[in-house]
Amino acid sequence: MSFPRIHRKEVICAAMMSLIVAAWTTSAWAQFPLPGGHSCGDTPANPCFVADVPGPFTETDLFYLITESLTTPALNLTYQSNTEFISSLDSDIFAGVNAQNASELFPVTEPLPCDSYDPMINDIAPALQATYIGALEVAQRQAVETEGEDFSGIAANLATPAQLSATQAVGQAVITLTQEVQLLRQSVNTLIVVLAVDKLHQLDANVRSKMPRDQSGGC
Repeated sequence: MSFPRIHRKEVICAAMMSLIVAAWTTSAWAQFPLPGGHSCGDTPANPCFVADVPGPFTETDLFYLITESLTTPALNLTYQSNTEFISSLDSDIFAGVNAQNASELFPVTEPLPCDSYDPMINDIAPALQATYIGALEVAQRQAVETEGEDFSGIAANLATPAQLSATQAVGQAVITLTQEVQLLRQSVNTLIVVLAVDKLHQLDANVRSKMPRDQSGGC
């Protein structure tokens, strides 16, 4: 016995809808907003079931549930690169002693002249001061940056029953973690610069004090 093509399509569609409704009965409606402002399903301890929700349900209600679960608006947290911020920190820390002028300021192999006041006061000390103050400024600005961090938006997106919002929140969390790692690397780099400059200064001062003075300069 054969059925008209249109009748077969209706039977197939009805069967598919029945399967979808059965699959969503115990879980999907327990997670997503329902028509009519029903209040169950707001916590895991208060799930929604078909028997609890005022009915009857129609295909339109089911379509609403599916689309709502995917398209509930998420908080808009647009990624903003912190490259400019880190660059400003670098300009502070490298304003004093850096790889380009270290060998000139701390040559290690050259003694100070008889009158060492001039290079110490006019060259070495200001460069050291700029490096150390720059490191303090970097630490302070990163501390302020940390105080201003707020992850409530990401947490709200993760807590939403909408699938796209939750997926978006995972991406936002990964990007935020990446930014935190970048700032951590910046802090480590700052610490390396300060330690290297300090040790280089100690070496330079120690070696120069043991070098003979330039007798031709009147020492």
